[in-house]
Amino acid sequence: MKSLKLVLVSLAAFSAIDHCKAAKPRQQVLTLQAEVSVADGDPKGSYALLFIHGQLVDSTSQTGRCSLDLPLGTEATLEIHKPGYVSKRVVIDASKISRSQAISCAIMLFPQPEGEHMDYTGPVGRISFDATGELRVEHDYQLTSQRIGTPTGEFIAVGR
Repeated sequence: MKSLKLVLVSLAAFSAIDHCKAAKPRQQVLTLQAEVSVADGDPKGSYALLFIHGQLVDSTSQTGRCSLDLPLGTEATLEIHKPGYVSKRVVIDASKISRSQAISCAIMLFPQPEGEHMDYTGPVGRISFDATGELRVEHDYQLTSQRIGTPTGEFIAVGR
């Protein structure tokens, strides 16, 4: 009887081992949790796009909140849009991070002035990490303004 139990337990163990699959290792990522606010309205209708090397790799719905994963060792551009508002771009550099982590940020969108199309001349900010993993944030809010209906190369105002 003991030998029968031993055989049955051995068969069950071999069967269980045979059916188990090795778990895939999790990819190391920087998780960015962003909350979009709108200067004079509801953030619903806003959306985020994440680009790596110019290719769209992730996007979010129109809720005003987003959570995006950026693989470590890469640099990406996050674009925040809402119709009727000035879009913003933020560069996220995860090239110096050695382990997964999460960061949070808030991004505010402002309405387009009536009769003009305003845009930032480049990214409004850069999120990066130094060699010790310390978070660094830089801002640049240089705007260009172009009146609707004027020739495309004629800028009416440049401000900071």
